[in-house]
Amino acid sequence: MVRSPKAFFFLLLLAGALAVLLPRTGAAADHGVPAAHAAKTYTFHTAYETPIREILAGRIKEAFARLDLKAELLYTPSSQRALMRANQEGDGDAARVTDIKEIAPAHTANLILVPEPIMIMELAVYSKDLAFPVTGWQALQNSHNGARIGAKILEKNIPGKTTFLPTTVQLVRMLDAGRIDTMVEWKHLAEHAIRSVGSTEIRQLTPLLKVQPFHLCLHKKHAALVPKLDKVIREMKEEGLLDDGSKEFAYTGVPSDQTAGLYHGAEVAPAPDQCANLPPHSPATSGFES
Repeated sequence: MVRSPKAFFFLLLLAGALAVLLPRTGAAADHGVPAAHAAKTYTFHTAYETPIREILAGRIKEAFARLDLKAELLYTPSSQRALMRANQEGDGDAARVTDIKEIAPAHTANLILVPEPIMIMELAVYSKDLAFPVTGWQALQNSHNGARIGAKILEKNIPGKTTFLPTTVQLVRMLDAGRIDTMVEWKHLAEHAIRSVGSTEIRQLTPLLKVQPFHLCLHKKHAALVPKLDKVIREMKEEGLLDDGSKEFAYTGVPSDQTAGLYHGAEVAPAPDQCANLPPHSPATSGFES
């Protein structure tokens, strides 16, 4: 029995503090996460610029918050450097294509892909003066095309004459000035750059050139988190939180309610279990985006 009023008041304060702290620790434990890890902030490397970086940051933070964990993105200008840091010293990489371990085995030995994609990216062709159906890569054969340095899928597949530049904004300006016929770029990057430059005459051609899943990659030291994150990302997808990046970051271009019709005829990237049948790739020596 506590007879001292001061002692009784102290016990009340202590009980209140425990009531605040214990549920948070218990929630992490409910997900099978050690209490010591609940205080850690997981760092994921990425080379993606606005708006993809912001979209990924929001989704990854939400996924970790559902496990009562914290996460952040660390920007590195070089895509290859970002992957190397994720593989060597970080907690993971924010987003990579399904077959990244086949594309860059030397830089992904310590990384594990979360099976459920964190983002579906759409690759599109843009033009100011031309209008033609994008029936595949071969549709670009007779055009002077523009693409970004480091986007290996573009360096490998675009036929004919192609000019490579460091940034999407530079490509938009060249396209707007009539110095190239087309620009091939991920929609989020292209349409944000078009908006930034203020061009009103550049249009997206249809259908999409490619639809590509991107996956969160965790360092193998966090292997126990992979099935948990796979589950919560799938739940986020079922809740419609991964449907449309424009809801998370506004950009101009083809409205999101029209994109369903753009998938017809687009190349769709293979599922994870099809990766074994993909042709071999060579790791880039100057940086790659995959």
